[in-house]
Amino acid sequence: MRAERNISQEHLASKAKITRASLSRIENELQEPSVSTMKKIASALSLKISDIFLM
Repeated sequence: MRAERNISQEHLASKAKITRASLSRIENELQEPSVSTMKKIASALSLKISDIFLM
């Protein structure tokens, strides 16, 4: 969803207030995000958290 919106990892991580490394690990399924982190990412993408789970 990040790439589809043409948003860089650095930009999304900054907006979500997480590290780029954490975002990379989440995207590559090397790290399971917490609910708090999922909320931050959803908010940064102007989505509801349920929208992320449906993707």
